[in-house]
Amino acid sequence: MGSAYLFTNEIVVSGSIVPQFQQEVLDCERTVNLESGPGHASRCAYTPFARDFFRQRVELRERGVPADEGRRVLDDLILGRLRIASKGSKRDGLNAEIRSMEAAQQREEGMYMLGQVATLRDAVTSIDSLHHEVSGAAVELLASHLDAPAAAVPAATMAADVAIVGIATVLPKA
Repeated sequence: MGSAYLFTNEIVVSGSIVPQFQQEVLDCERTVNLESGPGHASRCAYTPFARDFFRQRVELRERGVPADEGRRVLDDLILGRLRIASKGSKRDGLNAEIRSMEAAQQREEGMYMLGQVATLRDAVTSIDSLHHEVSGAAVELLASHLDAPAAAVPAATMAADVAIVGIATVLPKA
């Protein structure tokens, strides 16, 4: 639900995000996971910054940079990128002033964090409309299916020797 609010008029009007952020959300066709290391991941729109992040990650691996150092470099690369995207501003040093950026530079350098739901929507809405769609309209949809006759479930024609096995592990420093 969180990403759905990025499509509302109110989020821009309130100043929570700049118009360029909402435009990126509207244009989003693909999200990616920027993973600097195990447990350090952010889902975002595939933008020039995401492309550069992946390029940097590959370069670090090819140069044989140790995983801990590579994670630090990538985490430093991410630092401040959400502010560039959401507020259109940047700090160029530890105690430097925060300065505004043009939309083109925001797009190039910003990290547009959002969920995969962004690829399912393509228009601005209001919070009231969004809430109606995900609650009232959902109730109406479910109610319409309650009245529909249940589809017959075909019987299995033959047994199959299939085993579904799952395994997961966490290997620190791996």
